[in-house]
Parts: sequence; structure tokens; C-alpha cells
Amino acid sequence: MDRPAGWTRTYSSAPIVDLRDVAKLDSCRLAGLSRAEQGHLRRFGRRVFCAGQACPEQVVLAVHDLIREGLLSNVIEPGEAAVRIELTESGRAELARLTREPRALTVEELVCHWRDRPSPRGIDAEQRDR
Repeated sequence: MDRPAGWTRTYSSAPIVDLRDVAKLDSCRLAGLSRAEQGHLRRFGRRVFCAGQACPEQVVLAVHDLIREGLLSNVIEPGEAAVRIELTESGRAELARLTREPRALTVEELVCHWRDRPSPRGIDAEQRDR
């Protein structure tokens, strides 16, 4: 199967990545939104936990970005040390957009092929290149 040139990324070594850039990708935003939809997200200070376990740092950064954007909200429960994180209406719309058009991934001989989904912030490849 012929693939467009933008679909193939070959790395001789792992690239140096800033987690703040990774947190802005749709995949991290989707992880934060879907965990909030399931009702498992809790925040204690700057730390974010999902079902009692600490989330990966890129998901923590994505969750804080989503809260700032108004896609997630903090719900303070009396007597609880942790704050529950829930989806807002705009967060539900963003989650629907992200799940409506999933990405396709195939791996052949240690080369990943991605089919990018459109996004208001540019396709995923453009987001990675920033």
C-alpha cells in the first residue's frame, strides 16, 4: 500500500521532546477527557490521579491545560482532600470530536504509519513539528 510521505516517520534515535508540547497533542487531550468522563480523575494540588494511581506527566499537563480552557472543571466535595475533575459541556463536545474520527496506526518493520485527523490546531503532524 502506498502511503503519503507525511505518514512515515523513521527515527534513528529517540527525539528530544518537551512534555509541554506532547501534552498539547490530541492524544493526550483525549486521554485526559476520557478519564474525566469515566469519573476517575482527582486532583491533589498539581498532581492528578486516575483511579488512585498517578497519571503520566504529559496527561497531567494536558489536564491542567483543559481546565484552563474550560473543557474540564474542578468539583470540590466537602470532607475530601482531593478535588474531583469533571467534563464541562464544551469538554463533552471536544471529546465527541476526538472520538468521532480516530487515528489509524500501523507498524511495519519498526516504522510507524499514522493517518492524521483534522484538528482546529492543525493536523497532528503539524502539532508535532511545532
